[in-house]
Amino acid sequence: MSRHYCHAGFEGCVQRSRTRQSGTIVGVYHGAQAGLDDTGDPNVKWFTVCEDHNRLVGHPTLELARSHASDPQGWCGVCNGSEPADDPDWDADYPGAPAPEAS
Repeated sequence: MSRHYCHAGFEGCVQRSRTRQSGTIVGVYHGAQAGLDDTGDPNVKWFTVCEDHNRLVGHPTLELARSHASDPQGWCGVCNGSEPADDPDWDADYPGAPAPEAS
C-alpha cells in the first residue's frame, strides 16, 4: 500500500511553496491521488504544478518532481515568458485550477 498525500488540504499534494526565483506557488503531486494520472504514460506518477499559471509537468519519480519545484522557469511557459498568461488552451483539470468565474 502506498502512502497517502494530502498537504495543505490538497489531495495527492506532497508539498506546496512559493518559489524564490519567480514568486509563484508550485506544488508537487502524486498523480493518481490528485487525479492527474491520465497522461497515458505508466511511468509518469508525479507532477510538478505551477499553481499561479495552471501549468504542470510529469515525472517518473518524486525526487525529480521535487527538483523541478524550485525552478518553474525551466518548465512553466508563463514563468519563462514563452507563452501568454491568458492562454485559453491550458488544462483546468488539475488540483490547483481556479474555479470558473461567475458570469
